[in-house]
Amino acid sequence: MKNIQTERNLVKLKQDAFYNASLTKDVSFMTTNLHEDFVFTSPRAVVLNKQSYTNDLVLNPAVKLDVFESIEEKIVIAETVAISSGITHAKFKDKDLFAVRVTMTFVYSNQDWQLIAFQETFIP
Repeated sequence: MKNIQTERNLVKLKQDAFYNASLTKDVSFMTTNLHEDFVFTSPRAVVLNKQSYTNDLVLNPAVKLDVFESIEEKIVIAETVAISSGITHAKFKDKDLFAVRVTMTFVYSNQDWQLIAFQETFIP
């Protein structure tokens, strides 16, 4: 593995690409960059696997995001696992902007960082 700062930068790029792919409904990105064991936990404790997340959220025409971006993230790397914690701003069409605390877990697999877990928590 390369140096830690380089790997943090690569994880940050992957995280930003994930947010962009969610906005643009890029199924190709989700197929290749979400780990096969990917799990998403929503702020309301709904748990989705890779297929459900991609089909029910990303590709769902009723789910239209105007804003989906991360701020204040901190990325920690231990061996082949990277954890990114931060705040995400999101805005669905015709809804107010809101923020959630996000934890993303990446694993280094097949010479690349893949997102294996994504959890959102409402900020009171």
